Amino acid sequence: VEQDWIKIYGEVALTGKPNNFVNFNHNTQRHYETTAFSPKKGQFAMLFRDIEESRQRFKTLEQEIDKRKKAQKTLGKNETMFKALFEQTGGYCMILQPTENGMPYIIDVNQAACDEHGYTRSEMIGQPIIMLIKESEQMIQKRAQFIMSGKTLMIEATHVRKNGSTFPVSVCANLIQFDNEPPLIFTVEHNISAIKNAEAQRKQAEDTAREHLTQLAHVSRLDTVGEMATGIAHELTQPLTAINVYASAGLKLIQKSNQPSDLLIEAFEGISTQTIRAGDIIQQLRKYVQKESTKKTPTDLNNLIHKVIYLIESELKEQAIKLHLMLAAQLPPVIVNDIEIQQVLVNLIRNAAEAMKQCPMDLRQITIITCISEPTIITVTVTDTGTGMDKDTQEHIFEPFFTTRGNNGIGVGLSISHALIQAHGGKLTAQSQIGQGSSFSFTLPIKAVQLEE
Repeated sequence: VEQDWIKIYGEVALTGKPNNFVNFNHNTQRHYETTAFSPKKGQFAMLFRDIEESRQRFKTLEQEIDKRKKAQKTLGKNETMFKALFEQTGGYCMILQPTENGMPYIIDVNQAACDEHGYTRSEMIGQPIIMLIKESEQMIQKRAQFIMSGKTLMIEATHVRKNGSTFPVSVCANLIQFDNEPPLIFTVEHNISAIKNAEAQRKQAEDTAREHLTQLAHVSRLDTVGEMATGIAHELTQPLTAINVYASAGLKLIQKSNQPSDLLIEAFEGISTQTIRAGDIIQQLRKYVQKESTKKTPTDLNNLIHKVIYLIESELKEQAIKLHLMLAAQLPPVIVNDIEIQQVLVNLIRNAAEAMKQCPMDLRQITIITCISEPTIITVTVTDTGTGMDKDTQEHIFEPFFTTRGNNGIGVGLSISHALIQAHGGKLTAQSQIGQGSSFSFTLPIKAVQLEE
């Protein structure tokens, strides 16, 4: 009220001391915190502050302060968690700073990485990453560009310790960026020496097993040739006898006449033809029994089947076995070891012949079929008209030393064939019913062939 203002004015003017009080403004219907003061002697001034607005602003400020405190607490907690993860992740963690020249620099590294590489943290921070990687500068820059494009880099690399020794690592690197801060590269790496050593040991074990299989297969081929000796001798006797006949006839013609005749020319052409035939038989036999290399080459399976038939045909004729071929035209070549696949075919054909020994001669037939059974699979099937096998025999037929020939077989032919086909990425299977013959099929993958090519 007016009297209050006059009193306040008088006190402030006389004493020069400010006076604080609450004033209610009837026009705005709001309370104001008011300060009356004298800036200079004889002057009077007042400062008004809306109490409700001040309270609201103070409340808002309190809330903002509380939010910031919580955010700082969360940030501190997150920083603690990140630091714990950074140090205890179980791998070698590094944060790299990309540069204009493309060579990232180390700006932080965990203790595990320091211990493995033999450096202190201070020795590593600020250094280019190339100090730890056995790679060319161009390759590192290329990989850094890949990461900077936002892609995840997952590779195997070779790292170098302070003492110069090296070790293999798996690397996972990503680009990280916070708000408007410059982008960084975060990497996690693991020493994979144990994995590499295990792989090397597994490879050595596979090579050893492969060598044993090769030796066993060679012994089996020698045994097979021993069993085929009679048929091979008969096969060689035919061209050698023909050579003798042609040579005798040619000698008589020469003795009768000094002039060459058509008959004489024909005789010597016959000698040449039969000599080549005998040489082919010996060459095929020599290739079959020699220790083969592990080299695989593109091979026409149909052509390979004809080579095997050329080697074993006399034995089949001796047993009055008819041979029926159903070979698919234009088969794609497969990458195989010729001698090993020939051995599988010889084993299957001779086993088929053995299975028909108790059958009437006019019913003995072996059918060989080739086809593309699936888009990526070639299948070769050898079928006989023999006595067939019961279920128990079929369950054990591919086991080593299992034989249905009694004392006449050692039982390794099919087990070796099974292993050889597996080594080529295929499968060897058997189907049979008593009295209805047997079918043995093996597959070779076309896709694997294309990849190897």
